[in-house]
Amino acid sequence: MELVGIQWNIQAARTRSPDDDPVALESYTGDHPDYISACLASTAFDFVTLQEVHANSERNQADEIARQLGDVHAVTDSYGTSFMNPEFDICQSVISQYPIIEHRYLPLQFAPYTPVNLQDLDGEYLAKDTGLTAATIDINGSLVAIATLHMQPFGLFAIDPYGDAAKELRNSLEAQLRTLPSPWILQGDFNINSPSIDRFLGGIADLDGYAGLLQTAPTIPAGKTIDHIASLHATPIHTSVDTAALTDHYPVKTVFKI
Repeated sequence: MELVGIQWNIQAARTRSPDDDPVALESYTGDHPDYISACLASTAFDFVTLQEVHANSERNQADEIARQLGDVHAVTDSYGTSFMNPEFDICQSVISQYPIIEHRYLPLQFAPYTPVNLQDLDGEYLAKDTGLTAATIDINGSLVAIATLHMQPFGLFAIDPYGDAAKELRNSLEAQLRTLPSPWILQGDFNINSPSIDRFLGGIADLDGYAGLLQTAPTIPAGKTIDHIASLHATPIHTSVDTAALTDHYPVKTVFKI
């Protein structure tokens, strides 16, 4: 069986015009979930993982995207108040073409990081309540766990993701991944500029059946590779990055063999 997954940090569905500087934060404005859904509708996929989704009691961008896509399923978890607009929570979501039969939010432990005040991020940036969203999808009787997360911006807090300051976070992630049923697929914005996420996942990378995607193409316009994909008993066989997307992260499309 083959599955197609898309990983995308949508930055509250902000977009830029084709002529704007893709590296400048101020280039990305508005609220355009219809742009995200149109891009997703133009390609075949089985599931999508999203980060920096805006949601509150009145609206949820992931639900709007799912409705525009048609007969799909979506779950969303908040991981804090949005630094872009405090009227919204900042969230992560899983969208699936198949029924979602179980959904869990698994919090991760981490040491508090010192707040950073940045004018281009609309004020003080605080560490988020990082957690793992895990959704089990039912593919005609075969169950696959799809997980996603949005890691702390390590560089912003001057934290070495492989050092002692992030050790609690790494250990917590490893422990939570071990609770997922196999096969599982993890896609997310790790905020670690590296071709591989294996080192950060620690002992998970040593498990029989583990596969970490070697991502050599940049996943953001600034030329960094910070969106990563790993799996257990689900082998990535092909990946592509849509560099034409007008968002501050590119969508990453991967084909898995299970």
